[in-house]
This record gives sequence, C-alpha cells and structure tokens, in this order.
Amino acid sequence: MRPLRRVLLLCALLAPCLGRADVALGDSEAQVLAELGAPTGSIVAGPRKRLTFPQGAITFRDGKVAEFDRAMAEWLERRRRGEPSSTPATAPESPEPLSNSALLAPAATRRGARPEPLLQPLGAPAVGIVPQLRLTTRLHSNLAGYFTGDARRAWAAYAAQDKTEPVEPALALEYAPGTQAAFLYVPPAYTGREAFGVCVDVRPVAAGGFPREYAAVCDERRLIWVSPYRAGNDAHSVRRCLLALDALTTVRQLYRIDERRIYAGGFSGGAMIAAELALLFPELFRGAVIRSRGVYLLPVRTADHRRWASELPFLAEPQLRLLAGSGLRIAFVSGTRDPNFVHVQRSVTQWNELGFATKGFEVPELGHDETPAATFAEALRWLDGSP
Repeated sequence: MRPLRRVLLLCALLAPCLGRADVALGDSEAQVLAELGAPTGSIVAGPRKRLTFPQGAITFRDGKVAEFDRAMAEWLERRRRGEPSSTPATAPESPEPLSNSALLAPAATRRGARPEPLLQPLGAPAVGIVPQLRLTTRLHSNLAGYFTGDARRAWAAYAAQDKTEPVEPALALEYAPGTQAAFLYVPPAYTGREAFGVCVDVRPVAAGGFPREYAAVCDERRLIWVSPYRAGNDAHSVRRCLLALDALTTVRQLYRIDERRIYAGGFSGGAMIAAELALLFPELFRGAVIRSRGVYLLPVRTADHRRWASELPFLAEPQLRLLAGSGLRIAFVSGTRDPNFVHVQRSVTQWNELGFATKGFEVPELGHDETPAATFAEALRWLDGSP
C-alpha cells in the first residue's frame, strides 16, 4: 500500500464513530448540552456551528450534530465501551526528550533529569541568534495526527498532486527527531519571566534566516523568530508545513510563549505556506504576515479581466467562513512595483469579503523584495491589536 494511502486509511479509521454513546449524529444541540454541559467555545457561520467542550469539538448543521472531531469521537467511543472517560482520550502527548542542551542552563539537564513536558520554560534558554536549532519535538508523534479533520484530510489528498519532489506527503513527514534544524532569533530581553510571541517564517529558499533589520523589530515587539531549513520552494508543500509546525513545537518546549501571539509568516513562495498554516491549524496560529504574494481562496477575476482559480481548493467556502469567525488576523504586505501587487490587493478584498480580519500594507516603489523593517513592524502591531 502506498504511504499516502496508509496515512489516509489511518485517518479514516480515526474518524467519528457512528454508534450512539449518549451523544450521536443527528442529535439536537439541546440534547448535546444536556449531556455534556456548557461548551467552552463556539464558532458560528451560517447554518454551521462548532462547539468546543473539554472532551473535544462537535460541528452542528441546522441545529443537528453533523460531525465530531477526533478527540470527541475517541472520547465517545471510550465511553461506549465503558472505559474511564473523565478526561479526553487524546490527552496531550509527552514530547520526546530535548537534545538542544546547548540552549539550556546546565542545571536543567546536568543531573540527567527528564525535562518537564509541554511548554514549561527550562532553565535559561539562549538569546540572540541561534543558527542551528535542532527540531527535537514534533507536533504529533504519528503521521495521522497531522491529518485529522476533514480539511486536513482533503489537504493531504490535494498535496498528493504536488510534483515539486518525487515523494508522497507521508514520506515528506518522515524524519528522525534532531535531524532537521531551524534558524532562531530570541530578543536579548527574554528572561523567561515574560511570555514572548513567535513568528514562524517560511522562506522561498532552503536556508533559514531573516533580514538583519528584523532583529530590532523582534526586540521591540518581544517576538521570537524561527525559520526552518530545507523548507524552500523546491521542497514538498507538506514537508514545508510540517517543518514549520515542528519548529514551533520545539520553540514552545524551550521558551515561555504567549499563545495569543503565534503568527505564521512567509515571503513570496513561503507566503502560500504561511496561509496554509494559519487556515489549517487555527488552534495554533492567531494570524499571518503574508509578504509579496496574493493568495486566492475562491476563483476570482482581477482588474485585467483574467480569471484565477482558488489556490487552496481543499477548503470549501463554508469552511472558510467558519474559519473567518475564529479570530484569525491576516496581514498582506507588498510593494507597489511588485508584479504580485494586483493579486495582493485582490486577495485582501476577497479575504475581507469572506469575513476574515484582513489588512493590506503597501510599500511605495518596492518591487518583489523583502518587506522593510518599518512596514513589517506596522503589520505586527496590527496583528497584536495595537493602535
């Protein structure tokens, strides 16, 4: 069996259970609330509503249960079998042991103690430029974890058509922890007492890094920058996304992070990956800085009367409108002399029409080049909600 088919088959086996376990497909919202209690969050888009509970999430259509997410489906199945179900079946996985020992104070590791899992600030991590941050902690320990939910399964199927590299998405994900790396910049003011934001940036070239003048912007905004290596335009789209996710996961393990200020970023070809990250993993990312590229979510006709297809066809319009209500903020930045400028302008209009909080930032006379530091800082201030 081909690797991608194995991944998708495993995802299908983890799909929502159809058997009744006090809550079932077709139940009314009132029945669900009577059984599970008040939700912890909700998103409404037309006839669709998504309610989040401690056990997982449920999507309703026209007031009836239409879909369970993986966590809820597994919790219901455990309950049906009579197994303990006081906590979700998919409790957070303990990450693998860290091997970025050079980033930590000796006291944190010298005694051989296993680091505390899940987002605990460890010792005194390094600040400034770290050229080689080893990606030692993956977002999911198994491949299927990256493809849960309808949108991500559709993404995997669509990504199978990516011919950038002669490799299927499943193979694109396979690497031993510690064999991949990212460029890291941490503002010198970081001490661990205050949570900092993160920008996970995907570049169009294989090398990680950032424009040197962005260091002052990161210092001002109290923002950590991480950029994975080997995630350029010549890499498979799934690998680019997953390296970015694992870079973020490693940073979250090492540093104290403000979960409300995690952003995806990208320049040119990397900007498309930033858009995919924000839309496919909205539980992680609160926004994105899309630089020097337009991203069409639906077919569109531009001012020159040319028609352009959706660039993310695995996301249907109802899903996009549901995502628009999740609070994502999207900043598009482009120079007025950039050949992509017309597409950036049209993308801003389209994303706003779909309900996303979107803003365009123009740089006069700039061609297809990196965003100046001042404009990048302006975009970050807007993402942060600052005036």
